[in-house]
Amino acid sequence: MPSRFFISHSSIDKTFAIALKGHLGPAVWVDLYEMEVGDLLLQEITAGIEQATDFVILWSSAAVTSKWVQFEFHMAFVRWLEDQAVALRIICLDSTELPLYFRPFLQSREASDPAEVASLLMHRAPKPPVRRSFFNRNQEIDQIEAALYAPAVVAVWMWGVAGVGKRSLVAEAIRRLTSSNTNARSITVNSGVAEPELNLMLSSALSTAPADPSEPTGAISEDSATLLDQFTSVGGIWVFEEAQHWLEDDGSPGRVAMHVLNSIEAANGGDPERLVIFTSTRRPHLRPPWNSLIKLVQLKGLRPDFGVALLRSREAQGTAEELRLATEELDGHPLALELAAPKLPAQPYDFSKQRIRLATDLIASTRLSRFTWHVMEALAAVAGPFPAGDLAASLSLTSEQLQTAVAEGDSHGLIQFSEISHLVLHPLVRDFYLRSFRQREDSDSRLDDLASRAKEYLTQISATDPTYVDALLSTFRLLGLSGRLEEAQALHRGLTGTLYATADLLYQERRYELALRYLEETLTGNESIDRDPLLLKARCLAYLGKVDEARELGNHLVARSPVDVKVLRVRGRIEYIDKNWREAIRYFEAGLSVRPRNPALLGDLAQAMVRIDDWERARVTAKASIDSGGDTPYTLNLYSQILEHHEEFVTAEEMMRRAVRGDPTNPAYRHRLGRIAQQQGKRMEARDEYRKSVELDPRYHESWLSLASISADLGEYILAEDALAHAEALPRVPKSVVSNVKAKIALMRGELNNAQEYINDALRHARDRQNLGLAMRVLIQRAYTGDMATARAKPEIALLVNELDAMGYGSDIDDMVKSWPDYFNKE
Repeated sequence: MPSRFFISHSSIDKTFAIALKGHLGPAVWVDLYEMEVGDLLLQEITAGIEQATDFVILWSSAAVTSKWVQFEFHMAFVRWLEDQAVALRIICLDSTELPLYFRPFLQSREASDPAEVASLLMHRAPKPPVRRSFFNRNQEIDQIEAALYAPAVVAVWMWGVAGVGKRSLVAEAIRRLTSSNTNARSITVNSGVAEPELNLMLSSALSTAPADPSEPTGAISEDSATLLDQFTSVGGIWVFEEAQHWLEDDGSPGRVAMHVLNSIEAANGGDPERLVIFTSTRRPHLRPPWNSLIKLVQLKGLRPDFGVALLRSREAQGTAEELRLATEELDGHPLALELAAPKLPAQPYDFSKQRIRLATDLIASTRLSRFTWHVMEALAAVAGPFPAGDLAASLSLTSEQLQTAVAEGDSHGLIQFSEISHLVLHPLVRDFYLRSFRQREDSDSRLDDLASRAKEYLTQISATDPTYVDALLSTFRLLGLSGRLEEAQALHRGLTGTLYATADLLYQERRYELALRYLEETLTGNESIDRDPLLLKARCLAYLGKVDEARELGNHLVARSPVDVKVLRVRGRIEYIDKNWREAIRYFEAGLSVRPRNPALLGDLAQAMVRIDDWERARVTAKASIDSGGDTPYTLNLYSQILEHHEEFVTAEEMMRRAVRGDPTNPAYRHRLGRIAQQQGKRMEARDEYRKSVELDPRYHESWLSLASISADLGEYILAEDALAHAEALPRVPKSVVSNVKAKIALMRGELNNAQEYINDALRHARDRQNLGLAMRVLIQRAYTGDMATARAKPEIALLVNELDAMGYGSDIDDMVKSWPDYFNKE
């Protein structure tokens, strides 16, 4: 398609615009040439922008005050947001500072030669964007329409796996069923959206003042109920996306979800056109009367014909039959199809029917540029409005590099635009890139920089700006994660939900002291609201060694809610943390007596069973957890460990590969794959897995040590010594293991005196199976080579045999006796 330029300029810069048109050729929109006398100005400008492939602003001190330049840019920007069908290009004619939102589109600074500018515009054409299509979902849209006009239905709850297209479907349904997209307001839920945050979001969506944050939670909830009613009473539809964050462990709607539902139901009064829509990745568990008031809609994958159309739109190669087969193998999961498209055609065995794990696996293997990966990480950390210029500056990228990175992320379907037009990551990959961000060695400094930039940006926008609330919540969270709680609370003191979510993330990162400090700030005195913060507080106390305080708090919560599964589970975790395995089991079993198929409790119980060496019950329980929907990477890893104990290495490896697909950046999972391969005698494969582990996290000393050990076994001594040097440079590396590996390398090199010295040092630190076995090998080798008298070696070997036998490792001794019978007593 030939380029057609729209040149936006102030009247003072008209001469430059005309000269530029002369160099670009006839396909240029400039008002002097294209507007006839009597033409309607607004219609002509709109038509010019609609027909343009490239929108060019001539930026200058005169353009700053030109209302037409601002108006034209906003029209072009809307078109760019909708389908990126126009390229935005900024040409600076002087040194006038660019607004933040212009900077990603900068093409040239202080241009003075129209010919040079024309050459730049003609030869740096952006890559044409891939257009997105909406594929037929008429059946699901009909269900939403039926619910809209059913007097007894208060809400539609649409659920389906992440990436299946819930957001797109709801947007399309609203577009078809209402006269304007202004008839809907979308709220994106996360784990930090409690009563105060919800009130801010509702008030921002309706451009009205929020409740006073100093008011009690009940008063804030009443204000939110009024806001919900105001909009639905005039035919408005509230959409709450990602509402799985408002579901309890058993799937029942939690406190905030019930507040929304009760508010809508109370105001409904039989009005058939009042409706609220929820979307979630989990199916809600509804009890009477809500099971009749809420319409459940499961969104499954695309039908094969539409899946093939989607693949074609993403430039997948292959025959119709090959693409249809791929669609069926992926269950029509739209995001998985988008990610798989560049890899097609492929054989059926290349795919897994586990849609989400497949998508995550494909994301992990997608060849994104280094710049794009860093942009994805930063967007995951920010999770809110953030100036493109600041994003580029924080990552030390040029505006062109940032534009290229965003375009690449969008081409893979990983980056989206929010309702208020800022960049966000697809929900399916947000946690993936956040984990990647937090694993960076410079994560803390980058986070602190992002927090400072977010705080500065917040001061530049009005509280009435549509982006303000999202920017406030994002900034508050960034400051909190950076340990700058006072600065966060200076912005807003009532964001208890966001503060709790921040504390939870700190807990996941094992920053218990800071998490505990934040949790104290979230407590309201209302135990029904404070339940989750108090449960997290109990766990933090236990990990900090304050077990008595944790037990006291846990006992109080159990006495108040004796059949609350979550409370019983946390009470059991307190005992588990304190290594009281059997007492932990008692609480886990009490929880399972209330909810027998709870996958989280089954996983906890299996873990405790392993600790008391009840491997058979652990195996059955872990399998039950997976079969009940608890096939998380953690539980798969646990089950693999149990299978490994039973020496069922093939199935153990299969479970670990599933765990890796679910969490491909976890170095511990790669390490376990290496262990399993090593036990199967696949030493080369084990070495490769250990290498992948340290590539994911160079601080993971277990894999450095294993890499050193397996490399020594393979005779790769230089690699072994290099891996060992990396391990020794890390803090808290087990001295016994380091000395063991040094002894093994020395033994393999024939340096027997050094081997004896190193293994003696290892035994001083730990008299375990590995060290005792290697000590026997060193003694045997010394006797065999004459470095030590056999008569002297045999008594020392006998002592080691007794120790190993007492530990239950008689099979290790039998193997050595078969290989070296002369060095063992014949009794």
